[in-house]
Amino acid sequence: MSKASKILYNLVNHTFDPALRTKVWQWLVHPSNQKEKEEALLSIWNEYPTGANAETYHSLKTTQRKIRQNQSPSKQYNLVHKLLRIAAILIIPLLSIAGSYLYIKQNTYNPELIQCFVPEGENQEVILPDGSTVNINSGSILIYPKKFKGDTRTLYLTGEANFTVKKDKEHPFIVSTSYLKVQALGTKFNVQAYSESDKITTTLENGAVKVDKIAGGEDSFFLSPNEQLEYNCKTGVFEKRKINAANYSGWTKGELNFINQPLKEILATIQRKYVVDFVINPRLFTSDLYTIKFRQHADINTIMKVLTMTVSGLAYEIDGNTITIYSLNKKGVK
Repeated sequence: MSKASKILYNLVNHTFDPALRTKVWQWLVHPSNQKEKEEALLSIWNEYPTGANAETYHSLKTTQRKIRQNQSPSKQYNLVHKLLRIAAILIIPLLSIAGSYLYIKQNTYNPELIQCFVPEGENQEVILPDGSTVNINSGSILIYPKKFKGDTRTLYLTGEANFTVKKDKEHPFIVSTSYLKVQALGTKFNVQAYSESDKITTTLENGAVKVDKIAGGEDSFFLSPNEQLEYNCKTGVFEKRKINAANYSGWTKGELNFINQPLKEILATIQRKYVVDFVINPRLFTSDLYTIKFRQHADINTIMKVLTMTVSGLAYEIDGNTITIYSLNKKGVK
């Protein structure tokens, strides 16, 4: 096994502490030893068959062949998204890492790219080269050029970010995710596209945005202020709704708001924000939806107390960074 493979296997199996994991990120996106790192990534994909099918492997092999060919930048860019979709099926923990690396590697027409990785439990504000502002949520990656060139201002996002865009009608502002691209002129909007989620959600606060599938072939969706577009990555179905957009950007101010969300998604968000691990029987996840609004910077004990009061029949225990959730009907109140 090569040195690159050993490093990536340890990263995937969560054997690195947070400080070392950050250094591995920096090593992965560095332009040195690209071939070795690419081969290691593809090797790991090949050895994680869970959830894959024959069509998945056919797509992976086809992509592997294409990635070696000399292609135009636009075709190379599409390959990144194809690889991301494959990675999401085969090995979710590696998705963000592979996506960042391959995005940088394939965009050879603009090698000066900045990779901003925000660890769980943290938020970060970034000022883009055009003066636009991005608030990046925990567990997210934003990749953008050191200097915007060409006809568009294009970024890549895995995770969640809130964008306040500087107007420039001559250079559309585009946020690309693994499945969708969101195009805006002067506007403020939120995009949530975590690799472990089945949904990509675009929420518009003001201005206007256009949402398209990366693969093309579908009608465009246009959003007006206080509208939200949700895309189900598994079914390919879009759902557009009227909402109060301010509720969905509250995380930029330290708020934690959940609007009609299932328990599984609520726990995933809490886990990213508070850097905790949940132990819960999957059978306790139901299709019930909950709306909960927490005060700014609420501590984890308050969060869990309110959550288990809202979701009836549940209780919890906290042991360090591990939170066990159980059914009162089976265990009883302690």
